[in-house]
Amino acid sequence: MNHQRQGENIIFLVSQPRAGSTMLQLMLSGSTDIATTSEPWIALHPAFQLIGRGQDAIYDSWLSQRALTEFLKASGEDLQFYKQQTAAFLQSLYDKAIFYQNKKRFLDKTPRYYYILELLAEMFPAAKFIILFRNPLAVLDSIIETWVKDDLATLVDYLDDLILAPRRLLSFVKNTRTDRWLSVRYEDIVMETEEIVKKVCIFLDIRFEEQMCHYYGRFNSSWKFGDRNGISRSRVPTPQ
Repeated sequence: MNHQRQGENIIFLVSQPRAGSTMLQLMLSGSTDIATTSEPWIALHPAFQLIGRGQDAIYDSWLSQRALTEFLKASGEDLQFYKQQTAAFLQSLYDKAIFYQNKKRFLDKTPRYYYILELLAEMFPAAKFIILFRNPLAVLDSIIETWVKDDLATLVDYLDDLILAPRRLLSFVKNTRTDRWLSVRYEDIVMETEEIVKKVCIFLDIRFEEQMCHYYGRFNSSWKFGDRNGISRSRVPTPQ
C-alpha cells in the first residue's frame, strides 16, 4: 500500500476514559460499513516501543528503544522505516478484522490512544480521527462512581486520564490539519443525537442510517472492555 493511503479504512475514536466513547462507538457500529470491537489497544505497545518510555516492562524499555535504534542503523535504516513497518503490521490486523466482519472500515475505539495521537496520525496519514470531549467534572464523577468508589486514595491512579488526556486531545485538535479530525461533545450527542450522528457520517463519508441513533442490543458478551454500566441503563444517549 502507498504510505500516503495508509489508514484510509481506519477510524480512531479517542477520548478521556468515562467520556461516553463506548456509547458513540456502539452507535457508529450501527453503520453497515463499520467493523469494530470493544477496545483493541493494539497500537499502544508498538507505539511505546518507538517512544522508549512510559511502559512497564520486566526489561528496561528505554534501553530497548536505544537498542532498536542501533539495530536500525546497522541495517541502513532509521526509526522512520520502523514506523512504516509498524504501521503496515497494524494495518494488516485492521484489514483482517474488516474482512472477517465483512465491512469496509474499522473503528478503533481505545481511549488511551490519547498518549499516542500524533504518532498514529503520522503512521496512518489517511486515517480519520473522532475526538470526543465531555465535561471534565462529569468524567471525574464517573471515574469515582465506577472505579474509585469509596477508596479516594486510588484517584491518583487516574491523574493522566483526568488531567493529561484533555490537554493532549486539545493539543491534537489545535496542531493537526482540520480535515483529519472531527471533535464532538458528549453533551451534544445527548441533546442533538441525529444531527451529531449525521455530522459524523459526513466527516467519515459514509451513509447515515437511522439505527445509528441508538445502541440497544449491540453490547454483547463478546465485548470485554468499555463501559458496561451506563450502556445497560438505556437504549439511546442520556445525560447520565
